[in-house]
Amino acid sequence: MKYRVANPARARKVGDEIFSLTDNGDLLSLGNESAVLLWERLCREDADVGDLTATLLQVYNVDDATARRDAQLFLDKLAKAGVLKTAP
Repeated sequence: MKYRVANPARARKVGDEIFSLTDNGDLLSLGNESAVLLWERLCREDADVGDLTATLLQVYNVDDATARRDAQLFLDKLAKAGVLKTAP
């Protein structure tokens, strides 16, 4: 299943962090380099966990299992915050 950021206009990059308002008015902070990288990918194009895993593998010297776990945790965090939607 492919995903995208539900409302990229509700997010701002400040320094090396991304802050986004959730639907319930909470502030979501993405404060590490890999989270920002994946967020920007989801704002540019639809992606699934495999796509995000590949993005991490291109940039970081990690094994596939670690990259996949991190990508899934990232998607789970965004889904829980309500800022992620499935792509059509």
